[in-house]
Amino acid sequence: MGYVGDITYCAVNEYASNLTCFACAGGSTNVAVDDASGSDTTCEVCAEDYYVLSGSYVACATGTTNDAGDNVTAGSNTTCDQSINDSSSGSSDDTGIIVGVVVGVVALIGIVVGVFVYMQGYSSSGVVGQGVEVTSTTA
Repeated sequence: MGYVGDITYCAVNEYASNLTCFACAGGSTNVAVDDASGSDTTCEVCAEDYYVLSGSYVACATGTTNDAGDNVTAGSNTTCDQSINDSSSGSSDDTGIIVGVVVGVVALIGIVVGVFVYMQGYSSSGVVGQGVEVTSTTA
């Protein structure tokens, strides 16, 4: 709570009621800096990892998340999403790691084959390939 002149301003995550500032209830937020001497205000936005259910703020279940900002006064229920980092579900998304390993192995095989083919092209004199013999003729 802060004061400017004779006006009392509520802090972030507080609301004004009957000329007094109160902390928002768990799961709700208020980003406005409300004037407590004015009209009563509310904390009508869900905090992070909370969702709206029948006009109330409800904590997301373990393994789920929700961005802050669901509005309880909008009249509709919201939900939490499955957490990307949730290991409790028994499944994980290691696709990126698997693809990286496969690409690395394929590249290594390609290098080995390329070196083998290159080495097969050497003649006993150490010249690559069949070479071209150049002779001169005199007239």
